[in-house]
Amino acid sequence: MDEVYERHKELLGVAQEYMASVSDPEHDTNHVQDVLENLVSIAEVIDEKFDVDVCVIAAYWHDVGRTKRQRGSRAGECQYATRGDGSARVWAEDGTEVL
Repeated sequence: MDEVYERHKELLGVAQEYMASVSDPEHDTNHVQDVLENLVSIAEVIDEKFDVDVCVIAAYWHDVGRTKRQRGSRAGECQYATRGDGSARVWAEDGTEVL
């Protein structure tokens, strides 16, 4: 997982910043860590190919829309897209580029 984090450090760092600001103890950075641990556990027992990068990014970002709403933003969910060079773009529902 360290290699995945290094490849997507900026993108995952933005998600960590959002999650660190959450006042809901059920959906904070500890929750993200729990989801990552579950991902590792599942990956060890399934016999299917999957994109680890996508799964790790999803683990970090899956509750970010919730944090934005809690922080008073009307942006709602974030959108994510990869560029042809493998880098990523993230923007809020209102079109504001986050990363």
